[in-house]
Amino acid sequence: MAAISLDHIRKSYGAHVIVDNLCIDVQAGEFLTLLGPSGCGKSTILRMIAGLDSPSAGGILFDGRRMNDVLPADRNIAMVFQSYALYPHMTVRQNLEYPLRKRRVPAQQRAAMVDNVAGILQIGPLLDRRSSQLSGGQQQRVALGRAMIRSPDVFLFDEPLSNLDATLRAHMRAEIIQLHQRLGKTMVYVTHDQIEAMTMSTRIAVLEGGKLLQLGPPAEVYARPATRFVASFVGTPRMNFLPGALVPGGFRADGLALEIAVAHAADAVRVTAGVRPQDLLLAKDGLPARVTLVERTGQETLVTTSAGAQTLVLRLDESCKLRIGDEIAIGVRPGKLHLFDEASGERLGNDDCHP
Repeated sequence: MAAISLDHIRKSYGAHVIVDNLCIDVQAGEFLTLLGPSGCGKSTILRMIAGLDSPSAGGILFDGRRMNDVLPADRNIAMVFQSYALYPHMTVRQNLEYPLRKRRVPAQQRAAMVDNVAGILQIGPLLDRRSSQLSGGQQQRVALGRAMIRSPDVFLFDEPLSNLDATLRAHMRAEIIQLHQRLGKTMVYVTHDQIEAMTMSTRIAVLEGGKLLQLGPPAEVYARPATRFVASFVGTPRMNFLPGALVPGGFRADGLALEIAVAHAADAVRVTAGVRPQDLLLAKDGLPARVTLVERTGQETLVTTSAGAQTLVLRLDESCKLRIGDEIAIGVRPGKLHLFDEASGERLGNDDCHP
């Protein structure tokens, strides 16, 4: 395994900046996920770690050794792509053996290594099939096996589950988690899927517009989002937002009022309040709202409401009896209101804020 340092990395094409002054230290043996929307620079970062792209400025270090001018083949990394990148004319065994043949590993040792990896990934019965005859999930296992068999210091994953259906995606998430636990190798994973990031990672780096917005454990990123963008991107359903102002005694927005105690100046301050759907509840006295949509998923019910000019989504349990058109009042669970600066979108220090 290897520790990776991204030291003030910048990547640009002319005036177009893809990655801007990025600093991340990836600890040896951790599972770091680069999370963000399409075009935020996460795949470019992965390619620079792999050596497939060069940074315009800054340094990439493995265990303190500068790697900027080191060829990809000499970095001892393995990369798993969204497209699997298998050779369709080869059998599974031949695909797994390919990197070993390139390294001139003796035939007997190659066979033992292939059998070991095939046993771990449970693809032994597939060894004599051509990769073109496999399902998407089977191809993904073979791609993982080809990465594993080289015993790299670093695994790089570029949206490897995007082509799989929901059920298979969940299964492969579990397999990659188990693989990380078994091997203990450094893994850097790129995705736009926040469920993958939350369930698999040691830490998450949330990116937007080529910039790092927040870096931390999944629970921390979820519970204390550093910006409104992070708050909206991490969490399903997305966080509810109410533009308004902090005034003496509470929060006000377009005819809506939340009475909260908050340590703040007496003057009105423009803010955006955020609250997650599960932290909204039905109350005797609260924000008046009208139910516009009810979605029952079995274990929970998602209730969309119109509250003044705002749309709020509540996550309630399966016993919810609400119907479209019902008039309700909405409250907020104590300590669950997030406040963001209206102009910058940055989180305000509102830990003492309570409904």
